[in-house]
Amino acid sequence: MKILRFTAPFKPKGKKYIYIGMWNRYIKNKFLLISLFIPTCCSFYFIAQGVESRYLPIFLLIACYPIFSVAAYLLRIKQHFQYRSPLDMAMTIFTFMDNGILIEREGHELPELYHWDKFNLCYELKNYLLLYKTDSLVLVLDKTYMQPEESTKIRQFILEHLPQNKKVVYQKSTFF
Repeated sequence: MKILRFTAPFKPKGKKYIYIGMWNRYIKNKFLLISLFIPTCCSFYFIAQGVESRYLPIFLLIACYPIFSVAAYLLRIKQHFQYRSPLDMAMTIFTFMDNGILIEREGHELPELYHWDKFNLCYELKNYLLLYKTDSLVLVLDKTYMQPEESTKIRQFILEHLPQNKKVVYQKSTFF
């Protein structure tokens, strides 16, 4: 039985959490990213076509929709930080085994086992491995706490154990 182990915080803190959240919401979800700019494009089109001057402020507000959307999401993350459990930031021992990933958090009495069937997709960002079940982010693994050779072994171990019922099981992000 092959076992790999590393220690890192359970979830990222501060700007790292914002980075993951923004990537998960806007970059990974191409439909949301494209639909975010549809009101802006339409607004600029109507402004270019020549609208009455009394409607110009309304079209300019609509053109700023992406800014409002991102600002609202950042506000939600800031509110989340206020009520975040200390267990989310606790140091955690991640143990990769043939039957799943065992998670032992400081301050949490019982370890949790995430079986491999809980995941079907793995994204790799520059500093993170993100494990998904369909579109839901289940687990974030911070590669900055891994040794370089350990990171490669863990990535390979995950890919060997993910269920093969999906076409795409591993994608390296081109954005981050």
